[in-house]
Amino acid sequence: MTPFAAISLAGLAVVLVLLIWRPQLGIAAFVLYYPLNDHVPRLPIPGFNAETLLFGIMGALTLLRFGLRVPPLRYTGPLLAVVGVVFLGWSITAGQTVLEQYGPGAWDFFQVMKSMAFPTLLFFFAYWWYPDAGSRRRLMETVSLTLAITATAGIVDWFVPYSRDGLEAGRATGLFPAANVFGGTLAAWSLVPLYLMRHPDVPHRRRLFHLGAYGLGMLALALSLSRSGWLGLLVGHTIYFLYVNRMVLLAGLTAAVLLLTVGYAAVPELIRDRIQETFETRQTVLWGGAERFGSGADRIVYYQIGAEMFLDSPIWGHGMNAFLTNTPKYGAKYGMIAHKAPHSLVVKIATETGSIGLAGFAWLALTVLFVGHRVWRSSEEDRGLGVVLLAGFASIGVTSLFQPTFFSHLLGGYFWLLFGLVAHADVDLRHAAAERRVAASPFARPLGEAPPLLASGFSPS
Repeated sequence: MTPFAAISLAGLAVVLVLLIWRPQLGIAAFVLYYPLNDHVPRLPIPGFNAETLLFGIMGALTLLRFGLRVPPLRYTGPLLAVVGVVFLGWSITAGQTVLEQYGPGAWDFFQVMKSMAFPTLLFFFAYWWYPDAGSRRRLMETVSLTLAITATAGIVDWFVPYSRDGLEAGRATGLFPAANVFGGTLAAWSLVPLYLMRHPDVPHRRRLFHLGAYGLGMLALALSLSRSGWLGLLVGHTIYFLYVNRMVLLAGLTAAVLLLTVGYAAVPELIRDRIQETFETRQTVLWGGAERFGSGADRIVYYQIGAEMFLDSPIWGHGMNAFLTNTPKYGAKYGMIAHKAPHSLVVKIATETGSIGLAGFAWLALTVLFVGHRVWRSSEEDRGLGVVLLAGFASIGVTSLFQPTFFSHLLGGYFWLLFGLVAHADVDLRHAAAERRVAASPFARPLGEAPPLLASGFSPS
């Protein structure tokens, strides 16, 4: 048994005990443990693993405590749409595998669907178990601690490689399955310590800890060599400071422009080399406008192939895993004849579930925009959480243009967790507004109490 397997099993046991003893604390412990989930030894039972066990227990505890209650449709609607999109892709492919007998079987794809859909359950756990601003802030502090631990693991992986990407490509990956997933997650998670450093209820000593977690995240993100993660960081921080402090945003953008132009020589060589790889020519020749690019050429061809596949089935797409299966068919004229993953959430959705899938994710994006902005504008205690949702979703959206990281357990789970917290904060705002309207109405006053007009001394007689 590897050291990571032993640590992950010990963490699993702790999470199980805390879930039974104090579910709210147990869910926080699960957030801390989640990066270790992939390192738990697999059971011989297909489709049943540590994640299945933990989600099953958290779901059962939630049902026992809160009953069969569903948050308002304005929040659960887009969530169910995303789950429906995943199910649609599976159902199309399942029928094809039965009829045509190619590739993995329907059960294999069902396990993939389960893995993609499971993180959405964190929305419900966060919504019901963290009903007040104090508990929501404490859960975000757990996310900041998780950032510090996973970033440290990535930095160690850079100096003493132990992950696959660390050994083969010299890229910090740590506990994550791939360097790009690691970079995209760090880009989104890094907004949490920024939020906590400004929170009035966080003591000064803990603010210093969150500052340190932020610094570790930045270093680990740089060492991941994830260009999509760097872009996600830039966009997420731009949105965050656009709301929070525009002077900091202006200073940061000015510094970025100077570093990428007149001060480019001062950029660490490691990062310069990674940026230049995008435009260096390679031995592999790809056509269709991609021939002038180096490592970025693949992405251009992926989008061109995806567009053609989408036009061939624009309503419901070709089913789960369709891009990988059909890459040689559509990519031969571009010089791409091997089976390839889509490397883009947009391409993945458009080719697998067509316009239906794109509409479902557009609904989710609009909901996040309205809910996050409303909480930022109207809430006193959770306003920072609203802008973290907006900026985090923008960061995830940018990284997902180059890698479908939204469906990774950690990044997708983080988003649904945050969305559940902000949704409950928005419900609190709506309830408070309704109570104010009732209190202001003269018809809602107790019997015998004079309305404001009569109480002021005016009498119709």
